[in-house]
Amino acid sequence: MKMKKNLRTYRAVDENVKLTGRIYDDGKVTWLVHSGSAAEFFLYASEAEIILAGDSSVNSEERYRPRYAVFAGDILVEDSLMSSCEKRIKISRGEDEKKVRVRIIHLSEANYGAVGIKSINVVSESKHPLIPVPAKKYSIEFIGDSITCAYGVEAEFCDESFATSTENFMKSYAYLTAQLLDADYSAVSYSGHGVISGYTENGEKDADSIVPDYYTSIAKISEYAKPWAFNKKKHDFVVINLGTNDYTYVKYDFSARSEEFSEKYYDFLCLVREKNPTACIICTVGIMGCAEIYPAIEKAKEKFASESDNRIMSFLFANQKESDGYGADWHPSAVTQELSSAFLAERIRSIDGFLS
Repeated sequence: MKMKKNLRTYRAVDENVKLTGRIYDDGKVTWLVHSGSAAEFFLYASEAEIILAGDSSVNSEERYRPRYAVFAGDILVEDSLMSSCEKRIKISRGEDEKKVRVRIIHLSEANYGAVGIKSINVVSESKHPLIPVPAKKYSIEFIGDSITCAYGVEAEFCDESFATSTENFMKSYAYLTAQLLDADYSAVSYSGHGVISGYTENGEKDADSIVPDYYTSIAKISEYAKPWAFNKKKHDFVVINLGTNDYTYVKYDFSARSEEFSEKYYDFLCLVREKNPTACIICTVGIMGCAEIYPAIEKAKEKFASESDNRIMSFLFANQKESDGYGADWHPSAVTQELSSAFLAERIRSIDGFLS
């Protein structure tokens, strides 16, 4: 964009945009860190350009670089991998200053880096060319693993390996549930992670891939391993969808390890309650099977309900079906994610007071 007399530059901060999800502001760049983290605003301008920033992940192999999308109204302006330290994206160009709703969203997961917004440059005669989109009545936090990240949801074949280019949070049951309920959302999700162990193929515990260890941080990777300010957003519901990866460890000594899992799950519930004192907590698992671990989740939930409070519920998701297809590495397809969102939305609607 050529410099013009009425060119103005704005940062992606609360007074200018609505920020969704876990964000890190380093004073110069607003980083969209987790799956679905986004900036959204109404734009009044004859010309506009968004300057995005890349973190150290731009040096990763291409299949592991962060994926993002930019929308102007219903038009997809950009869907790409962040492969450079800076990227300029034109949003509008013309004589008339038309109102358009702009959204910048991180589609892949925090494990593979963040997407930064360096500035939003506009040519506008309007006094307020950027206006944040209003907050919605309800907010839901989703805590999960690859299922919540929508790992491989756009892969063509089940035996494809992971790539951020086929990971799209907008096709996750989490994002779709929020859409069905007209709710705001935030996601804290890491592929391969669990409560006591990450995914394992030999029964040995992967203690480095534990979601509770990183829940109070913005994200796990070192660039964003800073405390998360829970007072930034109050959530009405917190959905915990963990246990699928734990089961790959628990099944090797089910009796002892399921007890360990239940105890640590209970501890995590206490942490979630501490950080979300008024939210209804929803515990679930099952989209990729592993229903065997669900009784251990129920046990932790019942203990929490009896010793802490009863603003908690649990249910078992339906297992994915072959007829609905699979994503990469046998992960849920777009069809499965959509079906799961419909089921979860109905469960949330059934909670007393949701429609009040």
